[in-house]
Amino acid sequence: MLPKITIDLPISALPTTSWPHLTDLPLADRYYSQPRPIDILIGMDEMDKFLLHGLRKGERGIQMAQNTVLGWVLFGNAANLQNPPVNSSTLHSDLHLTQLILKFWNLEELPAPKFFSPEESMCEKLYDDTTERASDGRYIVRLPLKKNVLLGESQEAAIRALLRMERRFVANEQLRKEYTNTMFTDELTSMGHMEPAETTTDKLYYMPHHAVVKTTIETTKLRVVFDASMKSTFENSLNGTPMLGPQLQQDLFSILVRFRTHRFGIIADIEKMYRQVYVAKEDTDYQRIVWRSNPADPVRDYRLLRVTY
Repeated sequence: MLPKITIDLPISALPTTSWPHLTDLPLADRYYSQPRPIDILIGMDEMDKFLLHGLRKGERGIQMAQNTVLGWVLFGNAANLQNPPVNSSTLHSDLHLTQLILKFWNLEELPAPKFFSPEESMCEKLYDDTTERASDGRYIVRLPLKKNVLLGESQEAAIRALLRMERRFVANEQLRKEYTNTMFTDELTSMGHMEPAETTTDKLYYMPHHAVVKTTIETTKLRVVFDASMKSTFENSLNGTPMLGPQLQQDLFSILVRFRTHRFGIIADIEKMYRQVYVAKEDTDYQRIVWRSNPADPVRDYRLLRVTY
């Protein structure tokens, strides 16, 4: 529904003239000579419902009148009544339609080519050149570490974090059992995700770790969180050393369209998704942790063999 049919008509006041052939007619609009809003617009396909018998014509170029159920209506050329003639220009802009057309063309356009930064290109090349497949089918990846960043010493901070966890264990025996048995003995070590690190090297980084307990979750209520953002003596962390690679995720629109392509859609959750990927041996020492099952035992070094989040 339009809020307004058109501008007020006529555009300007018309001089009233007595036409002998129209003087006795009851006009549908007695104020036809004054600019007024248009109340109704009737299409030609509906005119047969309104027209009655009766047509009054005068001299050539003079207004004519047609009888209708609404009264007599005038039609014809009124230019000879206007002095001087008035011209009107109208510009209509539909912003909503413009936006819809713009979205349409954006969807139809070919995707813009991606241009990688030098760092993104180096990171992409590193994965292309070094990524391998293990005998069990899993991928082996290198950590994309920057060559000019020195990590420094981080073992002492990791040991302090372990001592804080042991103080929590003293107050919560159940937490100690779950943390020790579930996460380390049963999971990390037995599944081959972690191994003792006996040798020493100058290229290493120790990650503090702590427990996060969520009682609202029915499955895994306790998780071990490794803090790779802890600063070393050089004020650097493992999280701050990797190169920034290009975005690999597809946009959400493409995923939804592909999901609707087939009749049935299947979604799944990969168990321990990140830890299904091996870290190359050259980089496992950057994922070291310290641990001991009993406070009376010496602190030992371990290294995580899988991708750690």
